[in-house]
Amino acid sequence: MAPSFSNGTRISIDRNRYKMDRPILGDVVVFTHPGVKQTTFLKRIVGLPGDLIELKRERIFVNNQPVTANAKGPIGHSHLLDLMWTLERDEYFVLGDNTSDSLDSRRLGPIKLSWILGKVW
Repeated sequence: MAPSFSNGTRISIDRNRYKMDRPILGDVVVFTHPGVKQTTFLKRIVGLPGDLIELKRERIFVNNQPVTANAKGPIGHSHLLDLMWTLERDEYFVLGDNTSDSLDSRRLGPIKLSWILGKVW
């Protein structure tokens, strides 16, 4: 998540936030992924339930609009396939701010609300 957060930075997490509210665009969240054991991720929400997410020509589009906010580095990766998702009612699309070197929804796919541990303050 550099430059917003760097390795060793201490963060506070509101673990109760999403018991009352849902994540919104731009929220930085901490989550786990069942396919990547013993790893906790810190990423920014860029896609909400119901959104159409497209990876095409090394670019990311949310509801046909290119994603550019908070991105540092190229958004796409040349080795990624063109993909498309319509996010389900409990799914979110997340990106790292350092998009050229981030393991995020481009590779992991959408994340479930139940995987989110909390919102970063």
